Amino acid sequence: MAVQAVAKAFVPPHADSTVNDLFHTVELRSDSPFVAPSFSRLVRKCAVDGRRQFLIYTDGACLDDGQPNAQAGWAFDFMADQEPNGIISGRLERYGPVVGHAYRQTSNRAELRAVLAAMRFRRWEYEAFVSLVIATSSEYVTRGATEWLHHWIRNDWTMSNGEPVENQDLWFAILQAIHRAHTAGLEIQFWTIPRSQNPMADGAARRAAHFVDVDHYHDVDYCAWAYEKSDGLIQLEE
Repeated sequence: MAVQAVAKAFVPPHADSTVNDLFHTVELRSDSPFVAPSFSRLVRKCAVDGRRQFLIYTDGACLDDGQPNAQAGWAFDFMADQEPNGIISGRLERYGPVVGHAYRQTSNRAELRAVLAAMRFRRWEYEAFVSLVIATSSEYVTRGATEWLHHWIRNDWTMSNGEPVENQDLWFAILQAIHRAHTAGLEIQFWTIPRSQNPMADGAARRAAHFVDVDHYHDVDYCAWAYEKSDGLIQLEE
């Protein structure tokens, strides 16, 4: 897979810029230049400077991280703080997207799972954006996606110390999603933000860590979600 398809880091104009400084809630309608003709109404967190760029919050949480009884949850918020309708959350599954191997529940793994869920939820390029910023409080996610992946790919998924990359199944799935978006004309960027700027996804991920155990990985599909949602906040269960 081409190394150039790896995501870029989002660099704010000022070190102290917040999400709300650079992105605002916009209700997009069919006559908006940002909306593909097949959609009549969308609410998104769009760039204030008018660029065809929007933002999704992601977060992961793990109770008793590092312990044998750890349990983790993930969440993402794609509808610009319009709780609860734009928040998708779930318990971190025991198995990853590659069948056959069980994984420990960890905070890092939950953070990655949230990103993968957000990217696989929808073909975001259909909404006529050209750039998606994934806002996360995890330096592990941001640096991994924008810096370390380059080296991991070149080194056949091994780290500088010769050890295999942890959470390789999720990283590879995220890389595939980035590559697919890149090919379709959608640039993916990652931005590390303080957890205080992401309270809704953070809270949803923490609640999801208390959900019932889930063994098998499965994606949430936008069309199925739109059809099935009732109160807006979806709990993914076995």
